[in-house]
Amino acid sequence: MISRLALTALMLLASCTPPPASAKRHATPEPLIISSHWKRALDRRFSRIGDIVAPDTKAAWVVGSWHAAEDQPAHGRIGRWDDSRWQVQRLGEDRSFWTVDASGPRNVWMAGGRGAVRRWDGERYHDSQPAGPDYHALDLAVDGRRAVLTSTTWNAGDPVAVVSWDGERVTKTFVDFGFRAVAAGQGHTWIAGVRKGDKCGPDQPMVSHRAPGDRGFHPVSVPGDGALAALAYDSPSNVWAVGRTGDACGRDNRPLILHWDGRSWQKATLPDWTGKLTTVGASGREVWAAGVDEKTRPWQVMTLHFDGSRWTREYVMVGNAEDEDVVTSVRLARVPGTSRMWLAGSLNDAAGFVYRSR
Repeated sequence: MISRLALTALMLLASCTPPPASAKRHATPEPLIISSHWKRALDRRFSRIGDIVAPDTKAAWVVGSWHAAEDQPAHGRIGRWDDSRWQVQRLGEDRSFWTVDASGPRNVWMAGGRGAVRRWDGERYHDSQPAGPDYHALDLAVDGRRAVLTSTTWNAGDPVAVVSWDGERVTKTFVDFGFRAVAAGQGHTWIAGVRKGDKCGPDQPMVSHRAPGDRGFHPVSVPGDGALAALAYDSPSNVWAVGRTGDACGRDNRPLILHWDGRSWQKATLPDWTGKLTTVGASGREVWAAGVDEKTRPWQVMTLHFDGSRWTREYVMVGNAEDEDVVTSVRLARVPGTSRMWLAGSLNDAAGFVYRSR
């Protein structure tokens, strides 16, 4: 998806850009850099931000929530950038959206709790509950007229529902508990997640694929251990997944990046970095990912960039060590047709932030 990032609109570039070189050769980064290329774009309008998408060069959308105090209920909020200013819409206590994606400025989808799905057609919203009120959204991807979302009942062990909806017909497929991320494009659907290890044992990443015309998902082998948190689809032979290695207890947590070249998943070779990645976007040979290094720089966002030959790493100063700030969520979105990016997330689950690259 865009964004999500997962960046579905970027599939339009696939026909004119060659696939990247083998992920096994990705290495040799530059030293640590504190980035000054980011400017704060939205502040104090959200307590938590769940996701961001940039449908085109003149628009961006964020979804999240606001609560005035910890003992007060949260209200869902939607933020929309119109190339000059942000407009923030407050929702009721019973409605909130956590994930958003788009294939253009007139086809923006968002999903959240109690099965709520909302689509913006450029003039007005259309609300629906394609998964039903018992399911809550995990992730969302848009592929033209088609929207695909992963959703859960929050009951441990219950299967995850993958719901595909084109506005007329709903298709629901159940997959193993642990799947979360979804990416879609050109009729393909990828899902990814984690099979938890026993207690603090190593986790195992999971990936499944549904090709155009298939009725169900087919598991695909992936290397190594860890957990996958986000996917980005660029073309049938250029799909990326990111997350962390190690286990949920924090042992051996390092950035995990996998690449699908049309034949198999390969693990990108990275330096001895620590941290985890929660968002990724891809366009041709370029890849962007972001997350947080909770052990050494929890108040900063860690960003990684692959230019087709090497990985580089930068940190974005979104919080302060003195205030004991911790980045609790982060998503990024590429502005289509440009090298600019949007970065959004939350500090301490209490202060949402949005940055835009200069």
